[in-house]
Amino acid sequence: MSSDSNKNLKTQSAGLFRVGILVAIGGFFVTSTTAWCYGVSAEAVAFFAAWSVCASFQKLLQAGQLAELSLPRYLKDKKEFGAGHALKHYSLLANWATIAAIILSGTLAIVVPYFSKILLPGFEESQSTKVIELFRGLMPVIPVIVYSGFMQSLGNAEKHYGKFEVWLFFGQLVAAVSVIVLHNHVGVWALVWSAWLTQLVAIIGRLFYLHKFGCRPTLSLWIKGYSPKQLLSELGLTSTYVIATQFYILSLNAALTFLSPVLFAVFKYAELLFERTSSLVLRPVSTVFFTDASHEFTREKSGLPKLITNTLTHFADYWILYFCIVGACAVPLISLAWGNKKFDWESVLLTSQIFGLLAGAALFRAIGLVFRKNTIAAGSARRQYMGSIVVQLLMVLITVPVVKTFGFWGGAAVLCINIILFSISDILAAMTTNIKPLALIPYKYFIKTFILSIAIIITARVLSDVVYAQTLTQFGNQRIADVIVLIASGLFVIVTLETVGRAIGLGGVRILFSKKTN
Repeated sequence: MSSDSNKNLKTQSAGLFRVGILVAIGGFFVTSTTAWCYGVSAEAVAFFAAWSVCASFQKLLQAGQLAELSLPRYLKDKKEFGAGHALKHYSLLANWATIAAIILSGTLAIVVPYFSKILLPGFEESQSTKVIELFRGLMPVIPVIVYSGFMQSLGNAEKHYGKFEVWLFFGQLVAAVSVIVLHNHVGVWALVWSAWLTQLVAIIGRLFYLHKFGCRPTLSLWIKGYSPKQLLSELGLTSTYVIATQFYILSLNAALTFLSPVLFAVFKYAELLFERTSSLVLRPVSTVFFTDASHEFTREKSGLPKLITNTLTHFADYWILYFCIVGACAVPLISLAWGNKKFDWESVLLTSQIFGLLAGAALFRAIGLVFRKNTIAAGSARRQYMGSIVVQLLMVLITVPVVKTFGFWGGAAVLCINIILFSISDILAAMTTNIKPLALIPYKYFIKTFILSIAIIITARVLSDVVYAQTLTQFGNQRIADVIVLIASGLFVIVTLETVGRAIGLGGVRILFSKKTN
């Protein structure tokens, strides 16, 4: 890979990172308004349970996998047959996936109440009834999410990075404001409205940008020369994996219902924080890499090994900043934003601990993601998904026993084990694409990154304990103490990464924001 290509990777991923910060802030804002308005109440528990069931059934549609599989094919069709043909084919997949989402949403809204004892075994009947009501309110948003995801992937294929995430940020702001305004009037249903508003604003913005760039998806449901058998074949490629994933997710959610309501809510808050902020690490580099790797496979792919190594190195630069900020700043930030009578200090500590654990595991997810994208870009998706199926079936076997034995921390362990096993599976699958993944991992860079991150977090936590003690003694106000500790911890992390990190050969902080690379 040329040095120009490496600069392209760094420059474009830096642009996505800057936009990703906005999305992460928006996600944290939405989660914070939820925590502030509902805390760990029965209403919050019901909504999280409903959304978890809703999200698990959404995966049955395989929309994410189809969009992922379609990107390399879209680029290949565009090169061979032109942009018009490629867009029609891609639109066909998006349209059928959306129709399937509409049918599935309506069907599940009818039949799911009959399976509440299986899906929510630890809930009482009154709790289950509330969860089902909220689930029915959330299901119609699934077709919007599915179609929006296809449009996002299309924008990435055309290298319009970052434009669509801005609209997701606007949707998050609208959603957060709606929760604040409506929660006293409609109760927990304000969260359902916020989910709707987030996705509607996002899809409107994405379609606007696609039309602006001259990329107009069609509404066609049939194309001459493209039979339904081809579509069914692509669906069948990932169906077993999706079903295995559903069993894992449902088994985890079912096991978590046996926790106390407070612990269940705390666990889901930590999951939400990770899902809404981990994109800072995963999305900027992986999005650019997947498009570049797909282009490499349409050529001679001679630059692919170097592209993989550079991508993993750049991933480490994003991860260390994310991990250190979460490890050092999660407690004061969550306490400042959420701490009140509905969300006590113990809940703050537990949420920050699970959040920090998942942030650490994000490095494994990043490594696996690079090799996963490479395997799919190489056209070896079947091998990729076979390994993923094995992982999910193994998780189904161990999830319930682990959570029942170890409770709250057993659930956290299950999430981390799943991430690590997926990374191993992705590496093994990549070995079938004529590359040597273990030889492409920059081990020395990763080791330096890991050691420095642990040192920074431990030092920051010790200093924050001292600062907390002094400020609480002097001011006697938790909010003031949170602000001081948050600012001090954040500055310590950034300054240390920029000075010590660069001194030992790491990228530092500035490289993640720079518009130009040396």
